[in-house]
Amino acid sequence: MPHETGLFLLYFFHFLSQEVLFAQPHRQDSIMIRQIYDMALTQGKSYIHLERICKEVPTCLSGSANADEAVCIAII
Repeated sequence: MPHETGLFLLYFFHFLSQEVLFAQPHRQDSIMIRQIYDMALTQGKSYIHLERICKEVPTCLSGSANADEAVCIAII
């Protein structure tokens, strides 16, 4: 019985250490994603570009020539 308990603890701590080691890149990724999100909200120009597209190509329905023009404007 003590041998089984020791073996269980060995496996338990092995998997626990692996979880901690592999959790670090995930945490770094989430921090980077949060920074990108915050920058997009505070310094982004999405609404300015959206306003420009809506004013220059007011009827940009999907699949239409105006939609193609709106994409071209957005890329520039």
